[in-house]
Amino acid sequence: MKNVSLNGWWRLYVVFTFIWLAATVASYYYSLPKFDEDPEQIAYGELRNQIEAVQRIRDPLELHKEADRLCEEAYNLTKINKNSCMSFMITPDAKKASSNVLMMIHVTKPLLANKIQQVKERIAEEQKPQIIHESIRHLRIALTVPIITLIAGLSLAWIRRGFKGPQAGN
Repeated sequence: MKNVSLNGWWRLYVVFTFIWLAATVASYYYSLPKFDEDPEQIAYGELRNQIEAVQRIRDPLELHKEADRLCEEAYNLTKINKNSCMSFMITPDAKKASSNVLMMIHVTKPLLANKIQQVKERIAEEQKPQIIHESIRHLRIALTVPIITLIAGLSLAWIRRGFKGPQAGN
């Protein structure tokens, strides 16, 4: 097998292309959208608002239905005491702030993991068009410059060989 060796110009092109691609990948990484807020904080806030909204319902039938739905979901995930949950959801006692906080923690804890996942999926879905746009833009940049450089270099070498060849003086 013949040992193929690159001349200086090809080596320069390979190094230039490697550096260019590394810079483009770094640029792509830093241009990707970042979470503005912590998904866990967003999820906890939404869950707390959901519980407080259920507690503000004035219609007893609607209140029981919504409280049962939320407590059932929490019970299915961690087997919390559904009666305590319903009691907390329907008649939170303002005099027992510490027990209300503990119950809020017991109700939100099992639901929080699912809510965090939903928030992350929603954020990813909202950012998908921007990510696709950035990916296409950086792919174009990453490939265009090395290809143009290669074509320009090969063209110049071809023109230069034309001036040095046997027919150049004729």
